[in-house]
Amino acid sequence: MSDVPRNTLAGLSGENAAADTPLIIAMGLALREIRNRPKGFGIFLLCLVLGVGAVAGIGTLSAALDAGIRNNTRAILGGDLELRQAHAPIPDTAVEAFRTFGATSRIASLRAMARGPAGASTLTELKAVDQGYPLYGQARLRSGADLQTALTAGENEPGAEPSAVAEAGLLARIGAEVGDLVIVGDAAFRLVDVLEREPDKAAGFFGLGPRLMISLDDLEATGLVQPGSLVRYAVRLALPPEGDRAAATRAVRVELEAAFPEASWQIREHGSAARGLTRAIENLSKYLNLVGLAALLIGGLGVAGSVQAYFEGRRTTLATMRCLGATSRTLFIFCLTQVLVMALLGGLAGLALGVGLANLGAAALARGLGLQAVLGLYPEVLATALILGLCTTLAFVLRPLYLALRFRPAELFRGYVQPLSQPLRFRERVMITLTWLALAGLMAAAVEDTRTVAAFFSAALVSVFLFYGAARLAGWGAAKVSGVWAGHSPRWAGPLLRQAVANLHRPGAMTASVIFSLGLGLTMLVTVALVDGSFQDRLLRQLPRNAPDFFFVDIPRNQVEALRETARSWPELTEWKDQPSIRGRIVAIGGLTPEEALRDPAVEWAIRGERGVTFADRPMEDVRIVGGTWWPEGYRGPARVCMDEGIARGLSAGLGDTLVMNILGREIQAEITCLREVDWESLALNHSIIFSPGILDGSPYTHIATVSLAPQTPEDRRAALLAALSENFSRVVAVDVRDVLEDVARVTDQIGLGVRAIAAMTLLAGVVVLAGVIRAGLDRRRYEAAIFKVCGATRRDVVTTLGLEFLLLGGVAASLAAGLGTGLAWWFVSRVLDDPWTFLPGTLLTVLALGLLVVLACGLAGMRSVLAARPWALLRNE
Repeated sequence: MSDVPRNTLAGLSGENAAADTPLIIAMGLALREIRNRPKGFGIFLLCLVLGVGAVAGIGTLSAALDAGIRNNTRAILGGDLELRQAHAPIPDTAVEAFRTFGATSRIASLRAMARGPAGASTLTELKAVDQGYPLYGQARLRSGADLQTALTAGENEPGAEPSAVAEAGLLARIGAEVGDLVIVGDAAFRLVDVLEREPDKAAGFFGLGPRLMISLDDLEATGLVQPGSLVRYAVRLALPPEGDRAAATRAVRVELEAAFPEASWQIREHGSAARGLTRAIENLSKYLNLVGLAALLIGGLGVAGSVQAYFEGRRTTLATMRCLGATSRTLFIFCLTQVLVMALLGGLAGLALGVGLANLGAAALARGLGLQAVLGLYPEVLATALILGLCTTLAFVLRPLYLALRFRPAELFRGYVQPLSQPLRFRERVMITLTWLALAGLMAAAVEDTRTVAAFFSAALVSVFLFYGAARLAGWGAAKVSGVWAGHSPRWAGPLLRQAVANLHRPGAMTASVIFSLGLGLTMLVTVALVDGSFQDRLLRQLPRNAPDFFFVDIPRNQVEALRETARSWPELTEWKDQPSIRGRIVAIGGLTPEEALRDPAVEWAIRGERGVTFADRPMEDVRIVGGTWWPEGYRGPARVCMDEGIARGLSAGLGDTLVMNILGREIQAEITCLREVDWESLALNHSIIFSPGILDGSPYTHIATVSLAPQTPEDRRAALLAALSENFSRVVAVDVRDVLEDVARVTDQIGLGVRAIAAMTLLAGVVVLAGVIRAGLDRRRYEAAIFKVCGATRRDVVTTLGLEFLLLGGVAASLAAGLGTGLAWWFVSRVLDDPWTFLPGTLLTVLALGLLVVLACGLAGMRSVLAARPWALLRNE
């Protein structure tokens, strides 16, 4: 510390007490100490930068995406209001009624096969738009041309093909370029431009194929619009900007519902346009927040260690201040002010780091989702992250701070100042407890989920006890081994290994600190790596192994037999399955509306929009009935349904309840007489609702089918089969399951990259803590190294002894992290996500090897100071 004026400290109890309070004087001395650039706060600052940066970055990323959705709900929906239904266009009477309120736009979307000039074909999300599209936002083409101008480019040229624009991904898949012809159904379209941005893409943020956009007037020429074809029609409305548009939206909805009480369409408002995307971002943010909070807590260990080491080095200074008249309160304020000021500086640096990384990540993620993220500063998010950082600092430093001030001034005159092992006072325990409770409350408010934070703190507490027990057990085991070796040492246990083992249980050993810092960071990384690896393994290896190779959708009833025979003529075919299919919407269940009946948010997807349903006389071979009974063969009585048991339970329904569905504008009422368990991961023909025969037989349904090929079918043969089907059955949509799974894996891998980056920050925080622990431990080892050198030890002997000690410590921490991280990953995947768990030993060993390398690198980096110390400089006072 800088020179302390005697009269300043004396004034605390003397004649200047009235002029300067102890609080002001102590704070002034603390600020003077900080101005002198005190050494020892480097680890402290770095831990806070990483912890606060992780929390601020996650919060800013979530806020930027959320603001992008909230500020663009009209562009995402494509209007203030939307009428939508499947299979049949919105009636002209409803469209005319819509137009009385403002500008309108009509859209039709469906899945189709697009074939390129060389014959290559792929699935595409076809979208046909009228001249009013888009009502909100802007579509961007690569050439900069206007979308409507591009889609109507060939209208005035006799014999010219209709125009289309497509995403770059579609051109790459079919080997086409701008100017080429692409075949869709019975029509050929001229590709006139590349679609780079679609304003309403985020409403259906994940599609099965790249976008192809055409004019609505040209849709009929494709021949894809047939009875039963899955075409989604929509009419969108843009209200005048004047007046209260929210009130006008409600008024339009009420008037339409009153004018068309029997309508089968759905009315959507712009506020609910991206509900699924919003929920996905919220769930991801909640998970990332927990990882960020873990980084903050691990950084807190480094903060505590840095404060303890710093004030232990200032014990002589503190004793001097006590001799000069400073009270315990003054010293506490003096120390705490330094800590909080440095914490504020580290927190501000963390905010800058988090905001910068979050804005980069939000911009990239928003482009992939078709959003416009609102980049910038979010004061509430930054304030929360900074307060969490300060509160975490306070929670971790109070105990070492209280203990650092436990000394007597007389210790100043001894050769060495040893800390007194005294228990904390009751008042101090209360303050520490209140600080931790405040930190838990702040974390619960930040995550907005009290139960999740409670589980998080419970897991953290269990981890602390486990690592503390492991450290004690490692010390006890090392002491036992040393005792055994003292009587009879095996040949392979040389003096260097015995010394390394002895270092694990000696006074001042680094065992507990290293196991805590490295173990907690490795546990988090193991958990994230195994969760991500299990999901990717299931998506890319297990699902393709059991899933069919192709789905065929929208097979016309008059072509299903021809398609079946064509597929069965392939020598590679191993299985063909087909079922009738038609779309319907649940309008009531058990006497309640779907919204009233919903009790499990996990099945909310079943009541959003229309679902595929089928009918059958006999149960399919993969139907597993778990409740009730199937109807008799040849049944033609009142309608019955067999329903997925999970959906029925999530909608508060059971056997004997009534299900009402709207299918093509007709409400069909049926009794639930059968419940079945559906294995959705099989990717088979899993209709969640199966009707008894006789109800839907005369409806304009189509067929869907699955095809499985021999496992070793060559890639060129797969492509040839798909191309042949696309050419001979141009109206049938073929879905390559492998392409879909790869697209899903690519999206999840992009999201997983962010998760792994946050987990890496957690590990980095643990590495920083570990570096501080090793540095503090090696400072105490300089004296021992000097004695070893005087006794004849070489530099190699010292390096070998310390290296063996670090390997032993790293092995203990890695072993415990492997067990704890594997358990947490299993719990999260199997219990929280309710997914099958896959253990990946290769991933686990890779992470553990990384942990051992980290502890060795930190140890070897710190050995230089130990080896460079001259024995005479350390022993001359002995």
